[in-house]
Amino acid sequence: MGLPVPAEAAEVGRFDAIVFHRRHASFNAGVLESTLRSVVPPLTGEGRALMLVDEFEAITEPGRAADLLNGLVDLTVDRGALGVFVTHLAEDLAPLPETARIDGIFAEGLTDDLELRVDYQPRFGTVGRSTPEFIVSRLVANAGDRDERAAFRSIAAAVGEEAVQRTLSDAEWQG
Repeated sequence: MGLPVPAEAAEVGRFDAIVFHRRHASFNAGVLESTLRSVVPPLTGEGRALMLVDEFEAITEPGRAADLLNGLVDLTVDRGALGVFVTHLAEDLAPLPETARIDGIFAEGLTDDLELRVDYQPRFGTVGRSTPEFIVSRLVANAGDRDERAAFRSIAAAVGEEAVQRTLSDAEWQG
């Protein structure tokens, strides 16, 4: 996740509490409760907290996850904590506190070896794009047999067959 610093030098300072939450692989009924029990208390105590939260939306349905994440961002700002939240729900977070900012990274295509090319330099004030047609393009190209390729092509139709074909063409894939 990192903390991008748009400066030649910067001093972040000390934190009394650091919260690191990443997407859970577990989907049991208690994952939301246990997550909230671990990420909220550091914001309630004295001192300065650093919140590093990755894909919070993976723990519950997207609409409610956006509401919960918005509440967590609000709480982070209200408590004077520093937070970095990585999410695919940035456009659903509103209204954000005035001091909060959305920065995005962008998937840019596939290499000639069909590896995902991503610009990890955040673009400040911009919602990023993961562009799923790149992944679907790679799956079409790497399909092991005709039936599998046909199945991935049907998925390609759902995300935009033209975009998938353009991506494969850009990568100079032959298949």
